[in-house]
Amino acid sequence: MKIMGTCLFYFVGIGNIQHYPQGKRLLSKAMLEQHSQEAIALILAGVRKA
Repeated sequence: MKIMGTCLFYFVGIGNIQHYPQGKRLLSKAMLEQHSQEAIALILAGVRKA
């Protein structure tokens, strides 16, 4: 359930990020890579504790 919630959080978040100022590149390759790594770390931490 936690993994599904995390995925949903990021799916909904990507839509919300589009409303941020256009001058910032929040969807750049580097930013997406950082978010992906953080999401993976969060999921792995939850799996290891379960």
